[in-house]
Amino acid sequence: MTQNVRQTDEYKDEGMLSRAQGCLLGQLAGDALGSLVEFQTTHDIRREYPNGVRKLADGGTWNTIAGQPTDDSEMALLLARMLADQGSGIGSDQGK
Repeated sequence: MTQNVRQTDEYKDEGMLSRAQGCLLGQLAGDALGSLVEFQTTHDIRREYPNGVRKLADGGTWNTIAGQPTDDSEMALLLARMLADQGSGIGSDQGK
């Protein structure tokens, strides 16, 4: 993801950028795994996946392809792109 981010003063803090990228990666991975069990009860999930959902697979409520992002991931990426383009004000004086 780093190559897609403009290197401006806003991104001098590589630690913050790395954490933001990690958050997005975790969101995308969790969303892809969670789409298999979205809207199922805890009981049904534990019965079908006693060790937890650990592998990407086709299926789920919306019959997604293994690893396919859902609308939740699309919205998170849209928000991240907007914040990167417009500046978030996080960690800077912009928001003051």
